[in-house]
Amino acid sequence: MLNFPAVRLAVTDDAYILSAETSLTTLSSAVVGGGFQQSRTIVNRHVPLTYDCSDPVGDLQRFASALNITDPFVGMLTGVPMNGTRVV
Repeated sequence: MLNFPAVRLAVTDDAYILSAETSLTTLSSAVVGGGFQQSRTIVNRHVPLTYDCSDPVGDLQRFASALNITDPFVGMLTGVPMNGTRVV
């Protein structure tokens, strides 16, 4: 699916999770890990349009923890259903 050595993309109904074997330098406006960041994992999690956004950082950290993501990561939230997206 991806043509980048040492990078994997997992696609579920809940999220796109990009994992790299080595640190990536990222720049984003993400809820978690925004700005310039060194990270091996990028998470784009789907939330319903009725999502209570009172603690998005905590929600993303708990979601990542449940996936055994322990290193610093870049975390985003989207109302777009994962089954309607494409990777190009």
